[in-house]
Amino acid sequence: MSEITIFAAEISTFGRIVAMVLLEKGLDWTLVPTASSSAEHMARYPFWKTPAVEIDGHLLIESDAICRYVDDTFGGPALVP
Repeated sequence: MSEITIFAAEISTFGRIVAMVLLEKGLDWTLVPTASSSAEHMARYPFWKTPAVEIDGHLLIESDAICRYVDDTFGGPALVP
C-alpha cells in the first residue's frame, strides 16, 4: 500500500478535491495541515499554493496534475471517462 500525505490547509478547496479523488480510489491518506506561506511549505512548493502531495517519497504539485496521476496510477474506478 502506498503512503500518501496531503500538505494543505484544512479548508483548502483544492486539498479537498485531491482527498475526494483518493477516497474514490479507495486509498488511505494523511492530511498535514499546512499554511501555503509557511517556510516549510515554501521549500516544498515555492509558488505559495496548496496542495502538495507526497506519494511514496515523490512530491506532486497542482491539484489537477495530482488527480490525473492518481487516476492513472492506482486501480479502482476510472475517474476520467
